[in-house]
Amino acid sequence: MNLINARIKQTIKNIALGLSVAIFFFLCVEISLRTLLPFPISPRPTYEVSDTMDFFHKRNSVSYETSPFREFKPVKLEYNKYGFRGTHEKIAESMEFIYILGDSYIEARQVPFEDTISEILNSKLMIQDKFFINAGCSNYGILNQYWLLKYHILNLQPKPSRILSFFCFNDYTDDFKYYYGKDNFDMNKIPEKSAHLRTGNTIDEWLQLNIATYAYLRHLYEPFKLRKTIQVSIVAGHPRLVNIADEDLAPQEKYLFLQTHKALLEISNLCNRNKIRMTVFIIPYPPQVDRDEWKFGKVIWGGGYQEHESDQATFYQDRLLTFCRSNKIECVDLLGIFKSETKKGKIYFDYDGHFTPHGQKVIAQLISDHLKDEK
Repeated sequence: MNLINARIKQTIKNIALGLSVAIFFFLCVEISLRTLLPFPISPRPTYEVSDTMDFFHKRNSVSYETSPFREFKPVKLEYNKYGFRGTHEKIAESMEFIYILGDSYIEARQVPFEDTISEILNSKLMIQDKFFINAGCSNYGILNQYWLLKYHILNLQPKPSRILSFFCFNDYTDDFKYYYGKDNFDMNKIPEKSAHLRTGNTIDEWLQLNIATYAYLRHLYEPFKLRKTIQVSIVAGHPRLVNIADEDLAPQEKYLFLQTHKALLEISNLCNRNKIRMTVFIIPYPPQVDRDEWKFGKVIWGGGYQEHESDQATFYQDRLLTFCRSNKIECVDLLGIFKSETKKGKIYFDYDGHFTPHGQKVIAQLISDHLKDEK
């Protein structure tokens, strides 16, 4: 009996020692990762539910963006007390304020702040009497842009003299989640529960935000769990089907376009009432620009493209340009300049699909030229 008790005690001691060593090793790894590498690397710390915009950037928040294929170095993301990307808080009121609205293409988490459209325009002194503010937010559609302008930007001083609204091909599907299944959708009423952040409390996300070891192991695993391409309708999220003729659209898809265009018109009306000039810039679908743009990512996320496939159709741009012209909304199609500039460098990252630093410079120069031509 004494021999059995001795063996049990020894086993417990061995287990305790093993656990102590494992915990010590884990703590060393955890501290090293938190000290030597960017953390947290989840986008969640920089977003929060909003009563007026559904969701937006968390004020004074910091996080990092990383690439599973190392297309770009880890990018430190900082948001100021207004929720805009950057640390600027005081700006000379004598300057003209221009807000750049859009989704993740404008927020540009893939490039350092100094390489974003707004900061290129500000730092290069392209237009010395104007100050540009990056008001982009990932997963924003046109409805979100409308709420952001109406309930946030117009309440800040000084008010903007101009709004540059970037229209992305996936804005239609980003808007769809708000009015899907609602017979009497009112765009002036914010959803009671966030349509985007309602799933933000999963165990997986908690672990990513609080345990660096788990976050980095998950990050390393990302390239190995790429999903297979799934053919679905536009309303389920594939923007490729935006670029087809009207006669090939299903009734639900035509309704989808109509709702987003109505929201764009509301932004225009809001700007007119506040004596703010508005310009819409149409972001091309990458395969329209060049066969090798977004060449890896479009196979997985693009709705069934092949690696070197291009898309020569322009139904997406033609439809939106017609709508803007008929409603006297100033609109600029970026497709032509992108086709020219892609010869000098990639506009979109091969996998990530967002604008490269070169793409940011191309747009900044275009905006600068566009505003100078008006004088």
